[in-house]
Amino acid sequence: MQNKFHIQFCFVFICIMLAFTMPIFAQDYFQDNFSLTETYLAISRPEVVCNQSNNPAWQIRDYTDNNMSYGVSFDFDNGDFALPYIPSINRDVNYTAAGQKKLFENGLFTGYVSYHQQNMDDKKWVHNRLPYRGIPFLLADSSTGGMELNGIHWQLGYSHKLRGDKLYLGSSLFYNVDEEHKTIFPKPINKHRDIAFTTGLGSKLSSKINSGISITYFDFQEIMKTSKYSLEQDKTPIFFNIRGLDNPIISRGQTSEERQIDITGYRATFDSDIQDLLADEIKLMAGLEQAESEAVDGGAYPVPQGTWASDRYFYSVRAAFSVFKSTRLEMFSKGQLNHQTADHPDINVGIYEYHREQILAGIAWQFPVGRLFEIKPSVYGASQYLKREDKFNGILDYYPATIYGGSLKFQFFQYKGVLSSLEMGTSFLESGNTEMFTDRIGWYFNQITAPEAEYYQSNKIRPWASAEVRWNYNPNLDFLLKIQYGQIIPDSHYFENSRRSSLKVDFCVEY
Repeated sequence: MQNKFHIQFCFVFICIMLAFTMPIFAQDYFQDNFSLTETYLAISRPEVVCNQSNNPAWQIRDYTDNNMSYGVSFDFDNGDFALPYIPSINRDVNYTAAGQKKLFENGLFTGYVSYHQQNMDDKKWVHNRLPYRGIPFLLADSSTGGMELNGIHWQLGYSHKLRGDKLYLGSSLFYNVDEEHKTIFPKPINKHRDIAFTTGLGSKLSSKINSGISITYFDFQEIMKTSKYSLEQDKTPIFFNIRGLDNPIISRGQTSEERQIDITGYRATFDSDIQDLLADEIKLMAGLEQAESEAVDGGAYPVPQGTWASDRYFYSVRAAFSVFKSTRLEMFSKGQLNHQTADHPDINVGIYEYHREQILAGIAWQFPVGRLFEIKPSVYGASQYLKREDKFNGILDYYPATIYGGSLKFQFFQYKGVLSSLEMGTSFLESGNTEMFTDRIGWYFNQITAPEAEYYQSNKIRPWASAEVRWNYNPNLDFLLKIQYGQIIPDSHYFENSRRSSLKVDFCVEY
């Protein structure tokens, strides 16, 4: 028995060490969830009522009974430790209704609809909703003010069981439409329309192995407009057409601006669930994503502003072992790689490159403490770097970093229908040897790119805590409350006495 455990431990350890040789990407150090879906979509789907599998084929396999749920998800973050285009205060609310229903023996329908509201204070300059996802073609004006967004997003899915429990098939359709506007002159209006269609296949290869594959096609569109105005109003905004890290094209005295950005691409994902083979349970996922975009100005008479392409690879693996009779050991690793390029609108030449890699691995141990609760400590470490190159302006910056952290979770056993948990942790980022090369720089570099550089190369600490309570009021009704709070505290003279706080609250009623 002891030898079997040693073999299992060595096998997973070797797998994780091999995984460390694979480069990967993350949006940002503090996005610990390593968002593996909707990379370029700004919508944050409510976790409480919309926690669905990436592969829609597995929905009917995981089905237990028909249910409906209604929830509210609230996100709030504020603080002056942020990148230049991030608003000082951001409020995000989703009101969601979701459900699943089995209309016949082998078919399951799932879906949700959500009304989305967002309010931002002191949003500077740029109109684009995703200025830090790598796309260098940005439109901005000389104003700083609040922005408001209202929209609806929904998803419908269907999963079907074929050949008994041997083969599963599923599809889902996601759609989002919203409108965002700035509350001060020149009052730009941004309209978003996002579509994603996923189809998946799952198979029970044996009593111990389930494997599946899914493919997603996505089409995201953003149209940014400013209303026409008269120069006699004594208001002449300045517009900035940004194509990299410096030297934007400046327009003065224009009566309006319009830009459309379309992002299209696909994502292919492989997933597998292995039981009682080398470990008690092994879950793994890996995939690739390709996307491209074109920016045009001018409405009815479009003027190309540049093209952009992205290649992304990602994976995650988690293995669990029963070490003793009542304890559980988990080992995990995940990460991503992203490489992006952008080309000039008029001549066939690359003007910008973006490359980011990150890899993370850790270990957790879960064991009971008496009859009241069980405890789960975990530790992890990660390595990452970001490199950006503006070939037109002769600018290159490189930001390596090492990340390490840990958490402690208390899972309380159910008592009178109440199941609760409490978790807290801290993560640290230590910046490596930053490199910057600048041949020629101007005012935009000093105002925007230089503060970005200070942000990326700052050492950071992120303490956080979360609590979750589920109350089984009766056999047909559950209440769920989840609260998460965290801070980002920099160690930098540039951001002295500054920080960023975030609060997320989810409340859900399940029938």
